[in-house]
Amino acid sequence: MEQKISIIIPVYNVEKHLSRCIESILKQTFRNIEIILIDDGSSDKCPQICDLYAKRDPRIKVIHKENAGAGIARNSGIELATGKFISFVDSDDYIAPNMFEKLYNEIEHKDVDAVFCNYYEVFDTGQRIKKLDIKNNHIIKNEEINTFYYSIISFFRPVVWRALFKADILLKYDLKFVSEREVLSEDKFFLLDYLKFCNSLAFITDCLYYYYINTNSLIHRYNPSQFNLLIKAYYKLLDYNQTEKWEYLVNMQFIEYSKTEIKKLCLSKNKYIKKRHLLKEILNMPILKKSFKKILKHPLPIKKKIFYWALCSKNPELMYFIGKHVHRK
Repeated sequence: MEQKISIIIPVYNVEKHLSRCIESILKQTFRNIEIILIDDGSSDKCPQICDLYAKRDPRIKVIHKENAGAGIARNSGIELATGKFISFVDSDDYIAPNMFEKLYNEIEHKDVDAVFCNYYEVFDTGQRIKKLDIKNNHIIKNEEINTFYYSIISFFRPVVWRALFKADILLKYDLKFVSEREVLSEDKFFLLDYLKFCNSLAFITDCLYYYYINTNSLIHRYNPSQFNLLIKAYYKLLDYNQTEKWEYLVNMQFIEYSKTEIKKLCLSKNKYIKKRHLLKEILNMPILKKSFKKILKHPLPIKKKIFYWALCSKNPELMYFIGKHVHRK
């Protein structure tokens, strides 16, 4: 008999996309599922949509709670889950009809501790891009997992929504998500913690998850508090591993994330004088200079060198020009 999969969906103000998400799960070829909808204090029609679906299908459970963020909502779902396996889906995304059949066959029949698949990025413009950081079907074990650890902060996108996990590992070691209001990249820290207790992992090349991207929110929203969360994530990541390679990758990632936030600021709708002031604050952060020095020993592509040079110059006008006109990718 097929073992049950618990699918946890944090829900917050996504009334336009929620039905698409739930319907894609109800259409799964794998039938032994429970869907746990965590309404995270939505102010739109999401609470009513969740309740309507729960009345239609007994496999759906709903929790209504005060808003605390996706990580904490997922923790509530883990506590309620009764399946042998657990998966996470974001409420504005959707999945292929055979996603859980494929993932289940890997994790159950090949006796691995987690399985990951490739995914699509789906833009609100209609554009769809395959993301193929898994190049071939394979299984890694023991020492190979230690090597994969480094991939989490380099080329492999560290997200939980394209994977299937064993519930007993989560429960035995009391694994939880950190709040994204305390530190950035809660998915990454969850995966790093989970990997500590794994003996084997499976990877399949099928693109089974559709990750929705709102281009307006992606480009034009800059939040100054993000840098404080970014710095907390930086120090938290450094504690996971004491090797020189890990330190280099963490510093490289910190600079790249800083680049993304600076680009958001440069392309935001704030007035130039406000942008200049915020850029000056960012460029005078000692941690940027410290992180930059850590990666200088290694060869860098010319575009990265230009950006890093601008960072070290502490010149907000130069940084604005590069952030808006030159460093587009």
